[in-house]
Parts: sequence; structure tokens; C-alpha cells
Amino acid sequence: GDGSFQSAQSVLDRWEAIESKQSLDSAFEQLGNRRNSVSSDLPNIIKLKKLESIVINKVVIGIQDIQYRKVLILTMSDGSIEYRDRFTFEEMYANEDLTKVMTLRQVGWTFSDDGPCHQVAFSPTCCSMIQIGDDAKVRWNKLEYPLGDIGNSAQDPHYPATIAALSITAASCLWHQSNCDDLLAVVQPLATRKRFLPDW
Repeated sequence: GDGSFQSAQSVLDRWEAIESKQSLDSAFEQLGNRRNSVSSDLPNIIKLKKLESIVINKVVIGIQDIQYRKVLILTMSDGSIEYRDRFTFEEMYANEDLTKVMTLRQVGWTFSDDGPCHQVAFSPTCCSMIQIGDDAKVRWNKLEYPLGDIGNSAQDPHYPATIAALSITAASCLWHQSNCDDLLAVVQPLATRKRFLPDW
């Protein structure tokens, strides 16, 4: 051959549960009317309807839901992650958006190490993950801000957006009474800033 090969893909099949009312054929309903003993009210049934499959040009090794199960995090064998809307499967948080912030990724924060991996486990805050790499070693990977400085005041757009994303993450941890140690590790480099802790 020409030495070419297809790259690996993942195909995610999706299904929708549809509830529908059962109905009897009219001949059976007439039988019931004669005897007055058979109820024509049947319980609803649930059927599965196959939705369009999603093809991703990477190997998906994990799926985790966040934000009250409205968003899915897909982890790939190359160490990258994607946020997807649970219902439409549209990719989310891929672009910077400082006007409507839900995650640190929207502000420009990324995971520091995108190396290949075989398994991933996210922390409750999704601010860090443990990966098992190709070398079978376990590594901790936390969010970092690679774009330089986030600023020191509301005049720097990344500063209030980071504060908002951190606050949403911390509030979710408090609500679910889950561990947030990795969130503290993420903000530790920012703690030396004069206004950061009071602003957060």
C-alpha cells in the first residue's frame, strides 16, 4: 500500500427515552365495553429512539458529567479534554468568553500536561485530574493560566472573570460538600496578590 492509514475515531451512540401511551385495537375496546370489566387504560410505555451518532476523531477514554448533569467532559487518550452539551453534544467552553463565565477554561485556564494517557479521574472541582500515562506512571495535572498575568483589578478583564469562575467552582463544592483542596492548589500562586483573597 501507500503507507497511509486512518486515524483512530470514537463513535458515541446516543438514545432518547420516549414515553408513549399504549392503545388497544378498537375491537378489543368493544369487548371491554360489553363486559364492563376490562379497563382500556393501559400504562404508558417507554421506547428508545436512536439519535444521530457523534463521531470524534480521537479515542474517548472517559465521560463525566458536571454542572448538574447538563455538561459532559470527554477525556481523550492524547490527554486532551472536551466539554460537550449533554443534549446537543455541541462543544462548549472551547473559546474564551469573559462575559458569561461558568468554568476557568472559558477564561483561558488549561491543564498543564496534555500527554498521552490510558485512564483519567477528575477531582470533584474538575480543576485537576489524575492520569495514568503511557509509561504506566500516575501524574497529577492541574489547571494553570498559560497566557501570562490575569491582572490585579476589575480593569483587567481576565481578573474578574477568573474570580467569577473560581467562585462558581467553590460554591458548587460547598453545595455538594465535596473536597476542594485542588482548587486551593490552583489559586495558591494568586494568593500573594494584594487584592486577590478579599476579591475572591
